Amino acid sequence: MPKAINTITGQAPNRRSIKLLGCLSVLIGLCALSQPVSAVECLKTPHELNKSMGYYEDTNSSETISSIRQRPFKPAEGLLNFRLQPGPLWVRFSLSLKANQSCFLNVGNATLEWVELFGQDTQGHWTLLKTAGAKQVQTADTLRTNAHVFEIQRQPSSPSNTSTQSAEQVYYLRVRTPTVMMLPLTLADATGHAQLLIDKHLQEATYFGIFMALLLYNLFLFYSLRDRAYLFYSLYLAFVTLYLLFYLNGYYLFLPEGLRALTHRFAFTLAGISVIWGILFCHTFLKASEFAPRFSRLAWGLFGLIGLATCFDLLSWRTQGAQTIQVLGLLGPIYMLILGILVYRRGYQAARFYLLAWGQYILAMEVYVWMLNSPLPAYNTLRSVLPMSSALEMLLLSFALAHRVQILQKEKQALQLKHMNLIKEQKTALETQVKLRTNELETALTKVQQLNQIKDQLFSVLAHDLRTPFIALKGALMLSDRQTLSPEIAVEMINSAKASINSVYALLENLLAWARSQMQGEDAVMPERLELLSQVLELNDVFGLLAKQKEIELRVEIPADLHVIADPNHLQLILRNLISNALKFTPRGGMIILRARHQQTEIQIEIEDTGIGMSPEQVAQLFKPNLASQPGTEQESGSGLGLYLVQSYVEANQGQLTVSSIKDSGTLFKLNLPKA
Repeated sequence: MPKAINTITGQAPNRRSIKLLGCLSVLIGLCALSQPVSAVECLKTPHELNKSMGYYEDTNSSETISSIRQRPFKPAEGLLNFRLQPGPLWVRFSLSLKANQSCFLNVGNATLEWVELFGQDTQGHWTLLKTAGAKQVQTADTLRTNAHVFEIQRQPSSPSNTSTQSAEQVYYLRVRTPTVMMLPLTLADATGHAQLLIDKHLQEATYFGIFMALLLYNLFLFYSLRDRAYLFYSLYLAFVTLYLLFYLNGYYLFLPEGLRALTHRFAFTLAGISVIWGILFCHTFLKASEFAPRFSRLAWGLFGLIGLATCFDLLSWRTQGAQTIQVLGLLGPIYMLILGILVYRRGYQAARFYLLAWGQYILAMEVYVWMLNSPLPAYNTLRSVLPMSSALEMLLLSFALAHRVQILQKEKQALQLKHMNLIKEQKTALETQVKLRTNELETALTKVQQLNQIKDQLFSVLAHDLRTPFIALKGALMLSDRQTLSPEIAVEMINSAKASINSVYALLENLLAWARSQMQGEDAVMPERLELLSQVLELNDVFGLLAKQKEIELRVEIPADLHVIADPNHLQLILRNLISNALKFTPRGGMIILRARHQQTEIQIEIEDTGIGMSPEQVAQLFKPNLASQPGTEQESGSGLGLYLVQSYVEANQGQLTVSSIKDSGTLFKLNLPKA
């Protein structure tokens, strides 16, 4: 390969000259980066500042206004957008202002979280002049627009400087946001700025008018035809309008502080919801379940991205949320376009306008995302490409829906769909009724089986437990007839039979109560005003003797002024079973305490023992009627029916029963009854 020839000397360059040229190129590049940008004037005609500014990427978030002035700024040369970056972005521009002249700097991206303007004060010190942004609290004197606006006035270097000549002043703008930066900067005087806002609002009002007209039109079609495709499309229109105009164009900045922060935080969720309605509309409109059932399953992946964006919003991970929505903004329309192509190729002619709508929208989205992620010249029209394309897409989709109406009318699909829906509803109603009746029969059968099991258990208990005390009595009587029974032995036999007799008596009481409730179908409650202490003392005469025989201390701590509303027979059965249960499972030398206290509209009765306690599994099975009776501490028997009746009677008297127990430490029953 021939050597390169120096065009000046005609000789081949040596290595020293090549190094010298390289160093000279680097120095020239650094000088170019450090060159200050040219000053711009504030005129009536809005001026795009992007063409006359420099920028510096503060990737470490470490720069201050003092240090940033020493950094080399890159010339923007029409750079409008900046990719995702970890730190803030600094912008430097020079403004030529006359004395007493005000200029308005319009930052056209409403989603930027913090925008700070630095400049020199009247003493020539560099300082923070003003702050704006989506997270900045707007005060009463803040100019409220759907953009971030700074009013810049000339700051004289001295009080004597009242010259009407223009003076150049350098300003720095620091922008912080975790999302992609669109940074359209516009300068104009008061008149030009007002005209800029008027033109912007007129353009946005036009878009909003188109969206509202299409929304109302499709809602009317949904109301008339009852076709879900129009409902899904209307919801899609509503959420797209909210995201594009309300959030991206900054109208949410007019909201109160709390609503504004909420909208800003969940903006990407709002965009994701619009995609959900768009996908549902496409599936319904294109009959995806009929023409492309396998392909439509891919929509779950898009739904997963939407859920991911919502999670990022909840965690306030704005950067990840922005990236997810960008991916979703590309994949969603591509998925809908491919689905439309498949359906159209399989003979569904209503997808014609649908393909035109999503085709041009994908093209616009590609341009918009490219603009967000790579430097492009500062063309204002590019910033409107997405809203314009969205409006066109919605218009074409409305045409597609209108075309679909014609097809449905020609093929009488509306009538067939109505008949199919009617048959489906009747089938669903019939299935629901059959299922309901089946559940009722199963419940009744279960109850019958349960009652039959209780009956068998009761007969078994009666066959066993009724014989024991009678055998003892029969033996005592036979010995008495033969006159071979001494008084000491008679007393011993009677005492030994007392426990069995008391157990059988309690069993018979519970059995009669259960039988009465089953024959009546429900408990006949006859509530009265009862003094609680007298009710307990009536039982104390019976259970006091049993407690004394078992060497258990039975303590009653109930005031005399407590009155409850309850059925007296029910209350006696409830207290009798709870005290009997405590005596049964408390060993010798233990203690049982009966307490009661006021609780607002109720009286709370506590029955606490120091017995053997229960495990959590035993507590869970405590109030079931088929519970097998467990022997007491001295092998006392029972039917297993007492606590089941207690629970039923407590509920019948508008009360509540709770139990807490610790294994080997005792049990506490709490009974709440209405206070008289």
